[in-house]
Amino acid sequence: MALTGGDGVYERYAGPGLVPVQSRCWLAFALAELGEYQEALDIALAAHEAARAVQHPYSFAFTAYAVGRLHLARGSLTQALEALQRARELVESREIVQIRPVVNAWLGLALTQAGRAKEGIPLIQEAAEKPVAVGGTGQGPISARLAEALRLDGRFAAAFRAATTAVELARRQEERGN
Repeated sequence: MALTGGDGVYERYAGPGLVPVQSRCWLAFALAELGEYQEALDIALAAHEAARAVQHPYSFAFTAYAVGRLHLARGSLTQALEALQRARELVESREIVQIRPVVNAWLGLALTQAGRAKEGIPLIQEAAEKPVAVGGTGQGPISARLAEALRLDGRFAAAFRAATTAVELARRQEERGN
């Protein structure tokens, strides 16, 4: 963040998103894992505003997803649903296929937590079945969301299988953080 402060947050590098904006989201995810939810959310909201300011669709969708994911992590279900549904609308309307699986996985989990498993679980299952990332990286966390949703829906054997798949995928892809 120090390298891309001020107007540097708007710099465009290689890739579909604004790297400084996405970097802030990844920092926010790490902070949330450490229990620093408010700091994480503040960083993600600032990144979301930066993406909005430059009207960068991919980054705007990614940061909406990040905000939703962080709200869900801290237990703010209504706010999580709003942000994740906004991210999904952007992904679908702009055909941003790179992040469709992860957005759908987290939205599916939020819907399931809201008592709407019949809507949520199919979203996560689709995300798990149709990876977009090169080599399937990032599929472990999607399978983990599926395991969580299935557990919440009382489908414990299926949840165990999805959790086992999540661990196997993370190991195979050498995604230790996942």
